[in-house]
Amino acid sequence: MKRVLIIGGGAAGMAAASELSRRGIASIVVDSADEVGGAPNDLCCKGAPQCQRCDACAPGDIKREALRSPLVQVITGTQVVGVTRRPDGFAAVLSSCPLGQCGAPAMDELVVGAIIVAIGHQVFDPRRDARLHYGECEDILSSQDVEKALSKNGELVVPSTGRRPESVAIIQCVGSRDLRRGAPYCSKACCKYALKLAKHLRSEDPGTNITFFYMDWRPYDGNYGELDAFAGEKGVRVIRNRPSETLPGARPAVRYAAPDDEVAEEEFDLVMLSVGILPPPDAPRLASLLGIELGPLGFFPSESEGIFAAGTCTGPKDIRESIEEGIAAAGWAAAFMEEPG
Repeated sequence: MKRVLIIGGGAAGMAAASELSRRGIASIVVDSADEVGGAPNDLCCKGAPQCQRCDACAPGDIKREALRSPLVQVITGTQVVGVTRRPDGFAAVLSSCPLGQCGAPAMDELVVGAIIVAIGHQVFDPRRDARLHYGECEDILSSQDVEKALSKNGELVVPSTGRRPESVAIIQCVGSRDLRRGAPYCSKACCKYALKLAKHLRSEDPGTNITFFYMDWRPYDGNYGELDAFAGEKGVRVIRNRPSETLPGARPAVRYAAPDDEVAEEEFDLVMLSVGILPPPDAPRLASLLGIELGPLGFFPSESEGIFAAGTCTGPKDIRESIEEGIAAAGWAAAFMEEPG
């Protein structure tokens, strides 16, 4: 029986494994982390008081379905270190040793009929923009920090005080639409997730005042009126602006251009930087092994002679589209293996 090698066990990778299983095709999921699930493992549920359709729960459901299948084998803490094309598909060599850190022998060679790449993405590190002073002030957090805190603790507190924030500034497009930092594109999913986080914070404490700074409103789900509706709530301000700087202090401040073109500076209990999506750090190495040329922005092409890519390693997208791409990649892999040799 021909198998499919899936590199990466996040939302797209597990969706591909689950779909292949439904088609009666075996797969081997290889992930460098200690557990599968990828970035969605750190996302919080925003379903208070009702479901916000943030898709955070969908990858968990898909992962459980895939792990129950006898046709899905999962290998964690492991990397692909060699790939060779063969008449009947590919031979892949795996290693459980971090590259260059030990002399342990590689695992046995795997022979597979097709490969699906689903290695996810990395988020922009706000330290790369000195104007944000991220890392210098503990009350300036990334959206990833906020997700992790809510997922782990069930609530968000101001790190310096341990109390719930009364005022929160949310700054969009951090590390997106920024040519100087190598990301001239829109990260697509940030509007959706940042607004749902803001609504979640308000649902947990309706007294929390939110100031939402944005450049352009590009909702992934097409709900263009959602931000305007949110702006109509008491205690919510929506300002079309890209702040020039965040300032550390006893309370972090945001410096921005006010509607009258004057420079405004305002303090908040907490500042959240909505960080964008960048190509995965392992993309150049893996692309070289696979004999694939990355796109001009550093993302994988969706198809290359029996090698298919899905999820955010092909470009920015939300969880739902990542899952859909994983399912599609499984279909392409199945069709490829059915072609006469």
